[in-house]
Amino acid sequence: MGQSPRAIIAYGIAVNEDDKENLPWCSDEFDEDPEDWWRKELGYTPEFEIYDSNGVYIGGNKPSEAIMSQYFDNQRKWMSDNPMPFSTKLFGYEGTSIIITSPKYPYYEVEWGSKEINLATLVIIPDESFINFLEKYLPELGFPRWLLAAKLF
Repeated sequence: MGQSPRAIIAYGIAVNEDDKENLPWCSDEFDEDPEDWWRKELGYTPEFEIYDSNGVYIGGNKPSEAIMSQYFDNQRKWMSDNPMPFSTKLFGYEGTSIIITSPKYPYYEVEWGSKEINLATLVIIPDESFINFLEKYLPELGFPRWLLAAKLF
């Protein structure tokens, strides 16, 4: 079995697997899901519940498709109205690194071959919401910087 290369160029912060416990969403409560953490952090309350406190369907039965659709539509709408000021990208496999970046910043990834990059897109306009997020929740990680990383998997 051969190995395949993977490379990224991003403006953000790299977090190694060993350090991810410092990320507020990397806990049993949020199952490493930043959206779940963000909703709780900002106080999202669904209009109605479909899960009990153990994550099991209330009453033991899956709700109808209409109810499920409404539940997740409400959640998506709330996220659209309260967007996360960051995004996460897994780099490598088996959790070797997580890249935390702004959704407004360029992120390029190539798994094999080459990819043309317009250097004009590599200009960073400060994203205050991203910087404020880092200062409030992850001050120990410092400020974002250009990252060029490659990995065989």
